[in-house]
Amino acid sequence: MDGRTVPRPPGLGGALLQGTYVQKLLLFEHPKFGYVAEHRHDDQARVDTTIITPRDEFAVVYELRAAGDRWLATEIRVEDVSLTTNLGSQLDRLLAKASVEDLLGQLRRKYGDGQGAGSR
Repeated sequence: MDGRTVPRPPGLGGALLQGTYVQKLLLFEHPKFGYVAEHRHDDQARVDTTIITPRDEFAVVYELRAAGDRWLATEIRVEDVSLTTNLGSQLDRLLAKASVEDLLGQLRRKYGDGQGAGSR
């Protein structure tokens, strides 16, 4: 064992994710996150979770790879739909219409520069 551990709730399933893209992208209000299972093989891992809303429950799978003492998400699937692929396709369409600099400028205007507590 190399001493690295895949993050588990509350870090993965708690407050950290509630304020991120999953809630905003899927338009869930105040979801709860459930930890289901973790599967590891060398420097790869898969973490199975659920998003629990008052009306339904959704399976969310994170595929991760080790990067030093951290784990980086390489794939996120909600109900077997890849957010990674969807976001990549959207980015391709945007870059066909605008430069990278233009796109980054739009993102900065909309979301701030990503520095400090005041940014979204």
